[in-house]
Amino acid sequence: MMAPWEVWGAQIDQDAAELVLIVSSEFHIRTNVSRIVTVLPVTDEWLDLNYRIPVRRDNEQLWVVTDQIRTISAVMHPTGWTLADDEIRDVRNVLKHMVAF
Repeated sequence: MMAPWEVWGAQIDQDAAELVLIVSSEFHIRTNVSRIVTVLPVTDEWLDLNYRIPVRRDNEQLWVVTDQIRTISAVMHPTGWTLADDEIRDVRNVLKHMVAF
């Protein structure tokens, strides 16, 4: 079962599969029986934007794109990768400035 802060592979907008970070809460995932989740894209394209959060997977530098929040059907594939605590903190910090609560 998927969980917040895991990175999964997903097909978005009928493009090739791409990595996405799950930002749905555990409540949202359970309520939707893992069929619909809220995600942020993960990219290997660097842009000098303070809302692209750097993350590492093994020796690969990637970025979480926090300004492209999407809710998608959960036709996804696990990668076995969960963000580190400091990476989660950085993503949360940017999101709290971008989304009204």
